[in-house]
Amino acid sequence: MTVAELVAYTRHELDTDAERQAKVSAEGGVGDSQTQTGMTLDLSHKNINALPVEVIVLIRDKVERLALSHNPQVSVPTQIVLCDRLRYLNIRWNSLKQFPEAVWTALTRQ
Repeated sequence: MTVAELVAYTRHELDTDAERQAKVSAEGGVGDSQTQTGMTLDLSHKNINALPVEVIVLIRDKVERLALSHNPQVSVPTQIVLCDRLRYLNIRWNSLKQFPEAVWTALTRQ
């Protein structure tokens, strides 16, 4: 995927989740910001070599679970530390030669 395609895909997924959350809230379900959980963004199998900073900007306060599995040696930018809600990062089944420095930085800052 190109950066533009990945950004568009991410926007679409965020909008879809926002609509779902609004519907749940309108129906009287659990959906207020105090009780709702963050969303999962699945970017697995997207042939991504690098997670664009533009995507980080979009997901930073919304995504709790990010899947990047099955991408060729995906690199993670240092801006990943801006994702305050991120609790789960799936980078399995990538041909990584070393653990991504940006992820290590995020882990050690907590």
